[in-house]
Amino acid sequence: MKMKPYILFFILTIFALSNLGLTVPHKIKNEELSPISKETSVESQLSLNDSYCVAEVIKIISDIEEELPSGNKQRSQDLLLKILNGKDKGKTRVTSNVIPDNPGFSIIGQVGKKYLVNKTENLETGNEDYYLIDYHRENLIWLLAFSFLAVLIIVGGMKGIRTVISLACTISLIAFVLIPSIEKGINPLLGAVVVSCLSTAITMILVAGFNIKSLASTLGT
Repeated sequence: MKMKPYILFFILTIFALSNLGLTVPHKIKNEELSPISKETSVESQLSLNDSYCVAEVIKIISDIEEELPSGNKQRSQDLLLKILNGKDKGKTRVTSNVIPDNPGFSIIGQVGKKYLVNKTENLETGNEDYYLIDYHRENLIWLLAFSFLAVLIIVGGMKGIRTVISLACTISLIAFVLIPSIEKGINPLLGAVVVSCLSTAITMILVAGFNIKSLASTLGT
């Protein structure tokens, strides 16, 4: 007696998922932590506060390059920043910016350019430290996104519009289903599998219609 293909597919899927260990992770309760660990954790959470903002470099106070004992070169800058958003909007702050020799991690401060800045505030002493963590690319990203959507609609017509809707559905599933479920303790792998299945099914149905071809494409994906 031959086993039907869909039954074999179902059995193999269950076997694969069971071997991936789709279990809800064990949460560590506060009672399980030692008194020292709890005290250190609470103190670290209460004393430091991290936030992010956008700032513009309005002046380069100093710019020094030195050679390290390892032979690599390291460049350091003291920059005067103007905060452009958040509760410190309009204020000026001084930051030290270390530029490593590796170009992949180099963020060079330049007058007139905007940067994403990390602000670390010590709530006990009131001291504030600012660090450049990336270039501010929001405007370029929006321009690229809208250009992509426009070309997709112009070239694809109605299929392009349905593809845009499917992309919006996928982003919504990730933002409002996957991430909140992980925060609540659901196994990340299980959440990703479920969201991927839903996203794939929605995309295939919107683009190709509700038919056997969409079903085959969804199962194949």
